[in-house]
Amino acid sequence: VMHEVGHTLGLRHNFKASTMLPHEKLHDTTVTRKQGLVGSVMDYNPANIAGKGVKQGDYFSTTLGPYDYWAIEYAYRPNCSDEDLAKASGVSRSTTRISFRLPRFSWSLRRRRDGALSR
Repeated sequence: VMHEVGHTLGLRHNFKASTMLPHEKLHDTTVTRKQGLVGSVMDYNPANIAGKGVKQGDYFSTTLGPYDYWAIEYAYRPNCSDEDLAKASGVSRSTTRISFRLPRFSWSLRRRRDGALSR
C-alpha cells in the first residue's frame, strides 16, 4: 500500500534503494522497524527471508524508507528552507547530489533498450 500511495504523491519507482542495510542487520527488528528494510518503498522489494539458523525478522518493510521521507519533504513542504530539510532528513537541498551517493538516499531510474526512462 505504501508503494501505491507513493505513486499518488508523485514518486516514481526507485530501483537503487534496496541495498540500504548491511546483510547482518536485515533481520534485526530494532533496526528495521525504525528505519525500514530498504531506502525506499518505491523499489520492487522482495520478501526478506532469513537463512537457515537465522532468526526471522520482518518479511516486508513496515515503514517508509529514509529516501521516501526526504522526497516527500522536498516536494511538499511549503517554503522548506535548507535548515528545515536538514532537520527532517539530515540532508539539505544544497547537498542533494552528494546525498544520493549514500545508501539511505539512493535513487535511480532504469533505462529501457530504446533509451527511454522506465517508470
